[in-house]
Amino acid sequence: MTRISGNMAGALTIGIITAVYLYEAFKLPFGSAAAPGMGFMPVLTGMSVILLCLMLLAKELLFSQAPTSSSVQERDLWEEEEGGESSGYRKPLMLIIILLLYPLALTYLGFIISSILLLYTSLRIMEYRNWLICLAVAVLTAVVANIVFSHWLGIYFPKGILG
Repeated sequence: MTRISGNMAGALTIGIITAVYLYEAFKLPFGSAAAPGMGFMPVLTGMSVILLCLMLLAKELLFSQAPTSSSVQERDLWEEEEGGESSGYRKPLMLIIILLLYPLALTYLGFIISSILLLYTSLRIMEYRNWLICLAVAVLTAVVANIVFSHWLGIYFPKGILG
């Protein structure tokens, strides 16, 4: 009996959730490329995710190698592996929680501060270099995004405590 890999299970789960998302997105007016409606981006995003899920499933089905008995080891998905890399759900779960808190922070703290906090904590969770480089990347990204959107595109974000 074949076992479903973690990639296949993840792709199937995300695909099912995205199918529900697309069902709701198709209820919105789509519009056209010249005059997009409210459903334009949600439908394109959902279709992109479905395509990526299908590509991952195809890769797993067509190009995956059967694991050997010596390479298959049971391990706790919540514990850290040797070398500090996570083998399970801890980091993705922390990132999901941070992303869910971001809209609340955006309302109260404003775009720049909440984006810096989001980017910095995300980079630290994913263990990207040291804290100083993470902070520099977060500040630079948030400031450049604010300049691009507010000055060039005329889209203004909440200023929060800075305003």
